[in-house]
Amino acid sequence: RLLDYTIDSLTFKRLHTELETQIQAIDDNMAKLESTRSVDFSLIEEILSLTRNVYQTYKDAKPSIKKNYLKFFFEEILVNDGEIVAVKANPLFESLKGINSVILSNIWLLRVDSNH
Repeated sequence: RLLDYTIDSLTFKRLHTELETQIQAIDDNMAKLESTRSVDFSLIEEILSLTRNVYQTYKDAKPSIKKNYLKFFFEEILVNDGEIVAVKANPLFESLKGINSVILSNIWLLRVDSNH
């Protein structure tokens, strides 16, 4: 339109600036959607592994991950002279325990290597 003199150069510059601003806003929104759309498949794999076999997943995890697992299940673990003396379950698990969806027990299954 500028070339055929339908609009003057000031109007063209104003419209161009407005369009650039709108395009930038759309690009920003697209980038935000892309970042939320991407899925950390390794995290999903860890979570699924945890639901299948908590003991083995914990045993195979790096120390930093083990610490996060403990925080997931327990709010507080009291240790005295290297022995666990008391635990306080995470509030989520306390709620689940209250409706009998989780059973916490002091009786642990023997490991295979302890039977030999």
